[in-house]
Amino acid sequence: MPDVKLVNVSKRFGKIVAVDRVSLSVHDGEYLTLLGPSGCGKTTVLRIISGLTNPDEGEVYVGERLVNDVPVEERGIGFVFQLFAVFPHLTVWENVAFGPRVLGWSTERIEEECLRVLRMVRLENRIDAYPNELSFGELQKVGLARAIATGSKILLLDEPLGALDAKVRGELRLELRRLVKDLGLTAIHVTHDQEEAMVVSDRIAVMRKGRIVQVDTPPRLYSHPENVFLVNFIGEASFLEGTVKNAGKTALVVEIRDGSIIRVSGKSFRIGDRVVVALRPEYVKINAKGNVGLNRLHGRVERTKFVGWFTRVEVRLDNGDLIVVEEPMSNGHDFEVGEDLALTFRPRDALVFHYPEEGLQRALSLE
Repeated sequence: MPDVKLVNVSKRFGKIVAVDRVSLSVHDGEYLTLLGPSGCGKTTVLRIISGLTNPDEGEVYVGERLVNDVPVEERGIGFVFQLFAVFPHLTVWENVAFGPRVLGWSTERIEEECLRVLRMVRLENRIDAYPNELSFGELQKVGLARAIATGSKILLLDEPLGALDAKVRGELRLELRRLVKDLGLTAIHVTHDQEEAMVVSDRIAVMRKGRIVQVDTPPRLYSHPENVFLVNFIGEASFLEGTVKNAGKTALVVEIRDGSIIRVSGKSFRIGDRVVVALRPEYVKINAKGNVGLNRLHGRVERTKFVGWFTRVEVRLDNGDLIVVEEPMSNGHDFEVGEDLALTFRPRDALVFHYPEEGLQRALSLE
């Protein structure tokens, strides 16, 4: 099974730079997701790997083979699209068998391979059904089966679950990962859905404005994002702007906008540096108003939202900043708009970044 490698790949459409000097290595047998906001270039990268789009610059390798000039049909790649790529006039069996027949496989080989694949996607009891008799989830499974029935070892998936409702999407993404791992495929999956990427991926490559900004495992992307865009895009965060007043080897004292002092964990900062402190909602705790001590922030409830097992509480601090808290329903407190609250967090739970040169709002922008 091959690796996939891109080296300094770029693609322009007129004045628009869709992909900007992207280098990426996808390991043999890995499930890698290209994640990013709409228009960031992730689908263009996928099309370049498949051969459907030619790069303006750079090199694309499948294994040790340079494939820039290799036709789509000779790259040994299966492609699954967001919209169900099935023939409406053919049965499930005929759809899945179409590729192997085009390749000239024997009848015995086609029957053996197609039945094996249909069992893996759990459609062996629907082989005589036509597409108009299938659910959306079943249609996408047919698309998956078609992509892998020809023996492709690389599977490219472009928003494969985007047309499904939430419940079916949640079920099928687990099936998708199981299928890829059972078959030992190398999979590259494009999505803008952060939760989907976190569930299916071995590693995630986050893209923004045509570039890859970080590649890492889902846990490390969440806990060790490299910039403020990532901490806001992977999950959610609230932000406090401040200035470093004291800097130790692993601890910082930061003065935020109203003159309050907070303590956070951080390295590579100096006294006087402007910083942004990011707080995940699940790490901020609500305390009684009036308490004093380490990392206590005072404010008033601006909005609440019931989300299921927790209540999302938005608190406007005295200095005007907005902090989001996830308060477990088990705590049994009903928050009222305008209620005074004190918030606290542990120094180790804060993420600290140098203040971005382009400004915080532009650094957080999805465009």
